[in-house]
Amino acid sequence: MRGELNEEYVKRFPIIEDIIKPVTTFDDCLWLAVTKVSPKKGVVTRHSDKGIDKMNAGIQIGKTARMHYCLQANPQSYFELQDLQGGTNTYHMKQGEYWYMDKRKPHAVFNKGDTFRYHMIFDMKMTQNVLNNLMI
Repeated sequence: MRGELNEEYVKRFPIIEDIIKPVTTFDDCLWLAVTKVSPKKGVVTRHSDKGIDKMNAGIQIGKTARMHYCLQANPQSYFELQDLQGGTNTYHMKQGEYWYMDKRKPHAVFNKGDTFRYHMIFDMKMTQNVLNNLMI
């Protein structure tokens, strides 16, 4: 599943709204994808995402932010994100966790575990309400 969020997705997969609701509203969710990384040697090679609004990306009010929600992972699946100094930071995202990610920075995913890694990724409009929800 990848693309603009519409009511048909939510009707077929009600878990989508359950995941989005603690962070933002259905109307402010602009794009959604569910990703799957295979076990053992699964890799999403290093890349940067344009998303739907690359030039307006960020966590300031009025910008577009990308969130990851971990549906399923294992201890051997991890996410690598480049920082501004060119270093690489490694993150182990656990099931049920929300993570903000600056989609413009180079990143990659690796799965060396025995199970699939599934994430729901969504872009949303940053509002004061979203910031309040993220600060909890």
